[in-house]
Amino acid sequence: MTKTERIGVSTTRILTFLWQYMPKSERKAYLDKYQEPFNLAKGKLPMKSAEAIIEGEDRGQLTILKDDETVDYDDNSRKYIMENENNEEILRAE
Repeated sequence: MTKTERIGVSTTRILTFLWQYMPKSERKAYLDKYQEPFNLAKGKLPMKSAEAIIEGEDRGQLTILKDDETVDYDDNSRKYIMENENNEEILRAE
C-alpha cells in the first residue's frame, strides 16, 4: 500500500468514527466543502487530495496520528481526545 493509500484509509476511518458525533449542520458543511476532493468511492485517494493532505501536514495545518487507538469527546473542554493503546493522550483537538 502506498503512502497516499495509507493516508486515505486512515482519513476514512477517522471520519467514519467521528461522523456519528457531528451535528447535521456540520455534516452538510463538510460534504459541501470536502466531498469531491475526498471522494473515496473507488477505493483510491485521488492524487490531488493526497497532495493536499501531505501539504497540510508539511505546513503544520494537519496532524497525521500514528498508533491512534481511541477518540473520545470531552464535554467539559469540548475537545476530542486521541489516545494510544496504552491510554496515553496523543492529541486534543476541537
